[in-house]
Amino acid sequence: MFTRGFLIKFGNDPDILATTLGHELAHHELGHTVPGYIEDRSNNINIIGHTISTISNFFVPFSGLFVGNLVKGVGLSYSRDDEREADNLGMAWAIYSGYSHCGSYRFASEMNQINGSTSLAFLSTHPGSEERMRNANIFALQKNIASCS
Repeated sequence: MFTRGFLIKFGNDPDILATTLGHELAHHELGHTVPGYIEDRSNNINIIGHTISTISNFFVPFSGLFVGNLVKGVGLSYSRDDEREADNLGMAWAIYSGYSHCGSYRFASEMNQINGSTSLAFLSTHPGSEERMRNANIFALQKNIASCS
């Protein structure tokens, strides 16, 4: 589950280990790893995108590329929602096990420093690091516990 590089970088932070392990196990608990789950969603998004793109090209020439990418971006938001769900359940399990949810915040903060915040979240399968940091603090507010920043 954890790569050697991950353990070298984060292995001394039990809260990061707990929230990350919780996040990955949450994907299983939430059904995100059921065979065909991702493939079915991707196929549906591709069919819808192709159909809307073709119709768009009929009315406005060459607009299909833009419209197709827009549909793909909207479709990826469902994947990001899966990641948000897994983040929240992972943080809840970490707290239940005696660890701090701030491991999720620290991990996202560290990834933000490593990768920078220049990625296009709209075209990503995962929420951006800054969003994940905000979500960890929102989680804290909802649970009436201390924020991480």
